[in-house]
Amino acid sequence: MVYNPSVILRVTDICDRLGFLFASVILWTLQTQLALQIIANRLGLVMANKKRAKYLKLSLLGVVGIINIAVACIWIPARLTQSKKLLHINAIWDRTEKVLYLLMDLGLNSAFLHIVRRELIARGLTKYKLLFNFNACVVVISLSMDILIIAMMSSPNPFLYAIFHPVAYSVKLIIEMTMADLIAKIVRSRHELNSYQTTTSTGQTSRGPLSSA
Repeated sequence: MVYNPSVILRVTDICDRLGFLFASVILWTLQTQLALQIIANRLGLVMANKKRAKYLKLSLLGVVGIINIAVACIWIPARLTQSKKLLHINAIWDRTEKVLYLLMDLGLNSAFLHIVRRELIARGLTKYKLLFNFNACVVVISLSMDILIIAMMSSPNPFLYAIFHPVAYSVKLIIEMTMADLIAKIVRSRHELNSYQTTTSTGQTSRGPLSSA
């Protein structure tokens, strides 16, 4: 049997590129899943119904997973074949995907602010005003990162997008780490009312999320 060296080299090149693309998709999947699950976990901390918090995380895992699968099915063939049609479809889907992540980010942070104000601040936990105000500020920065990522995709220089993308996610990670640290400090603080009790008609008491004894 005669082997054509050019064919062997081409197959090897395709395999190498395919491996690189698969690895990139896996890393991208981990990045997007973890970024949103961190926000969902923060939201779960202030939710009184922990079962709903669990369902939220699982639903988010499923929705983002579907998006990740769609990315793999579109992005890998587009990059592998360099087909103009596939590249055009990928360009449209790439922007759509980023918009979906932005909307999920906005939804999770809005829900967090709503619960903190309704379930904590409105019931006497005034020390959580700092958390509310801080999150209201940093959510603007976080969403700005998502918007800038989408804007960079339209830049004629793709190198700018490649540079800014990891920077944006690093900023979002720093924000979440700062939020987690702030929540821990507020929960441990003793200088203000750190728990509330609501007397029910039966004489029983109910305790809110993030309350401490």
